[in-house]
Formats: sequence, structure tokens, C-alpha cells
Amino acid sequence: MKKLSSYFFAVVVTAIFTSCGSDGTEGGVGSSCSLEGNWKVKSAEVSGEKMDKTILELTKEGMVKYTYDFTADSVTINTHGTVGFYKGVYKLDAATNSLSMNMLSASGMALNYKLDILGCNGELVTVSNSNPGDASGASAMKSTIVLERVK
Repeated sequence: MKKLSSYFFAVVVTAIFTSCGSDGTEGGVGSSCSLEGNWKVKSAEVSGEKMDKTILELTKEGMVKYTYDFTADSVTINTHGTVGFYKGVYKLDAATNSLSMNMLSASGMALNYKLDILGCNGELVTVSNSNPGDASGASAMKSTIVLERVK
């Protein structure tokens, strides 16, 4: 179960942040893109041609429960489930329109992610991630997440 939870987390994190369009879905990391504050998942999409539909649906259900708390240089992700909290550091890279996060779970499991930022306007952030899966492509998955700032 821990492995499956970690897999879901990887997919969820893969799909989280974007920049500059009025709807948070256009542009890259711009001056209006600030992650500091609290965020919740507004929407999530998960796809995988060879993935079992049940796993895709469970992954999406898990993703929409996550909440994110960003400070100037750190991030805490609450999965609201069996994994609990992940804490670490993040970096927005305007040159590559990416978000890198290096975190540890409560149990000490290291997680390092680099996500593509599709859009960010200060209130909404859209991120995307592709997991290549195994050699057969059986676990290949793509996820896109829109985060909404909590007021």
C-alpha cells in the first residue's frame, strides 16, 4: 500500500504548477507567478494508454485531496491519507518553465520531482508531469493539475 500511495503521490505532484494566463493555463513562470501561500487542487486529469482504468481513477481521487503550503523556499504537501505529509524545498525556474521539488515523507522516503509549469497567474497554477513507467510502457502516465490559491 505504501508503494501504491507513493506512486499516486508521484503522479499527483507531477501534475501541479503553471503560469501567466488569466485562467492559469497559459504562459510560463512569470513575475505574477508566486507560489507562497496555501493551495488546493481545483482539478486533476490523469491518463495512460496502458494503465488500468481503476488505477487511473484512484490516482485522480487521491490527487484532488492534496493541499500545498509554500513559503519563500519550502513546501509542505498534505496528502490527507496514508502517506501523510511531505516536506522539503522547491525552486521555480523561469528559463525552463519548471518547478523542482525535493522532499521527504514523514517516514523519511526521499521524493524529487521536476514538473512542467503550463500557466500561473497568482491565483491558479497549472502543472504537468509525464511518468515514463517501465520499459513496456505499462505504467506510463501523464497528469495535469490545476491548483487554486486558498483565500
